[in-house]
Amino acid sequence: MNTEIKVRIEMINKGEVPEGYKKTKIGIIPEEWQVKRLIDVKDSQDRYAFTGGPFGSDLKTEHYTDDGVRILQLQNIGDGIFLDNYKIYTSNKKADELHSCNIYPEEILIAKMAEPLARACIVPSGQRRYLMASDGIRLKVDSNNYSTKYVMEYINSSHFRKEAIKRGTGTTRLRIGLGELSEIKLALPDKSEQQEIAQILSAWDKAIELKEKLIEEKKEQKKGLMQKLLTGEVRLPGFDEEWEEARLGEVIELQGGYAFESSSYKEDGVPIIRISNIEKIVNLNKDVVYYDPIEIDDKFLVKRGDLLIAMSGATTGKTGVYRNYNIAYLNQRVGKFIAIREELYYQYLYHIVENKEFQNQLNKRLVAGAQPNISSADVESLIFKMPSLKEQKAIAQILSTADKEIDLLIQELDLLKLQKKGLMQLLLTGVVRVKC
Repeated sequence: MNTEIKVRIEMINKGEVPEGYKKTKIGIIPEEWQVKRLIDVKDSQDRYAFTGGPFGSDLKTEHYTDDGVRILQLQNIGDGIFLDNYKIYTSNKKADELHSCNIYPEEILIAKMAEPLARACIVPSGQRRYLMASDGIRLKVDSNNYSTKYVMEYINSSHFRKEAIKRGTGTTRLRIGLGELSEIKLALPDKSEQQEIAQILSAWDKAIELKEKLIEEKKEQKKGLMQKLLTGEVRLPGFDEEWEEARLGEVIELQGGYAFESSSYKEDGVPIIRISNIEKIVNLNKDVVYYDPIEIDDKFLVKRGDLLIAMSGATTGKTGVYRNYNIAYLNQRVGKFIAIREELYYQYLYHIVENKEFQNQLNKRLVAGAQPNISSADVESLIFKMPSLKEQKAIAQILSTADKEIDLLIQELDLLKLQKKGLMQLLLTGVVRVKC
């Protein structure tokens, strides 16, 4: 970053207006830029250019079909990216009935509901038309004067999102209506500069997309490797001993958590690991509650390297490793694997619980209902193949190396996303100008 830009940033951060800039209701921007409401950038020639999805009563599950016109759901709206992994359809007849809720390729689809609120993506070109579900908003941009890509990026910017959250309503889950959304303001350079900015951000999007594809490929490769190594289908050189078929309860004990009083949760102290924190690496960066340090049995303490499992709720059966150095508390309905035989290499267990065969066994034992759940006895009854301790270590080392490679790629992906956010902040406010 050159000196001129650094000085400009420092001035703007202090509330000072650099030469060639002006102060507006949405901040300091270049003099020739305009401030407009979101509603102002819609295509005025299309009466449905800014509209919401149908009422829930107008589009029910009974209207879903195996093919036809694809319905775009909240699940399809990523933060600047269309998520193609959730597909439902309705008939052409139903889409015609709800023609005001049709949305077309290269238009912007905005989420009425969190999380995050008012995130937006561009509709892909896979079909001639789509139908929005009730919580979507269509925005067709006036393409003669504005860049659709630029507008979409601005909707996903920190300024726009803060405004959307401020105007959102709801206690359990924020939502925003057309009226509130339409009044949020954007900073707009001329169309040629919008296009240049959009092109630069698209280059970052492409790099992010390629990195995500590489991560998925590596994950699939690891799944195949696990299937071969953990079942004995492929043996490592130097190992030919027979494997033991063991019940999990013969080598581990699954310890359930403690029933902490939710009324005594604190904003700091010792973290309590709850079901919502169980990911492949236990996540203490969000949805974390704390407890004052108390006298408690060691079996309810979680230490670095412990393997945990969710025992109820939507994520029942999901496992995660605790990587933090600080002690945490084990909450009820979270299980902790405790090794009880020296013949088990604990890190080998990390991969066993991830493997398809293990997960299939687990799914058969899930107790269905409003809240799926499993017991310690269910988990301890599961069968797995156990080679010698030495072979367990060798297998675990290979699979852990694959995990480290994936983790490194994920870190690189996070860095790319962070760089793009920083770039958006500079380009969408005009702090850094592009040559047109």
